[in-house]
Amino acid sequence: MHDEPSLPSGKIGFHPGFFRASSDAVDVTIFGHGGHGGKPQMTVDPVVLAARAILGRVLATLGANEETWYEPAAFLAASDEQLRAAGLSRQKMAYLRDLADKFASGELSEGILHEFDDDVVIERVSAVKGIGRWTAEMFLIFSLGRPDVLPVDDLGVRRGMQVAYGLPELPKPEEMRRIAEPWRPYRSAGTWYMWRALGVELPEQGRGYKPPAESET
Repeated sequence: MHDEPSLPSGKIGFHPGFFRASSDAVDVTIFGHGGHGGKPQMTVDPVVLAARAILGRVLATLGANEETWYEPAAFLAASDEQLRAAGLSRQKMAYLRDLADKFASGELSEGILHEFDDDVVIERVSAVKGIGRWTAEMFLIFSLGRPDVLPVDDLGVRRGMQVAYGLPELPKPEEMRRIAEPWRPYRSAGTWYMWRALGVELPEQGRGYKPPAESET
């Protein structure tokens, strides 16, 4: 019997303890035993590296870094020329300005989003230009720490499920929901396992996260 893990009260950000606490139950449900077994080979996506480089330049432009971050008003005050020089396209700049404006006006806030259930969070976050359901689901998992999210449109989850369950083709959303039904209330952890089945590294854990230094052998 496993107690349901939870985030510390009032804390926003991905909480890896959730996955550790729920991993035994998910291991048994997905793999039929406790423990995933061999560690898959991790990969580093060059797109992620490029995005991190742009993020670093944008933060530097705003006089911030991944430790201090910045207020939405600082982004809104930056000129288009400054943000373009940091590497943002005009389209991404428009999306981020809309997001910053909604936080600056109070239409969105971390505190408010914590109070909503998953479907309402998806609805509110998807109202921002350039943000769709998939991005909202990633926000639920890795920023709000919601334990029971299944992103059926995520190609990595679909491929991971195909590999883990030996399916002849990529599963459709309804089949994914059926397969993942026994994972409740830990479908977010099950989602992580599907990514890991492909050797995909866990997305970084919130603001200011720094990967631990690799031990020397």
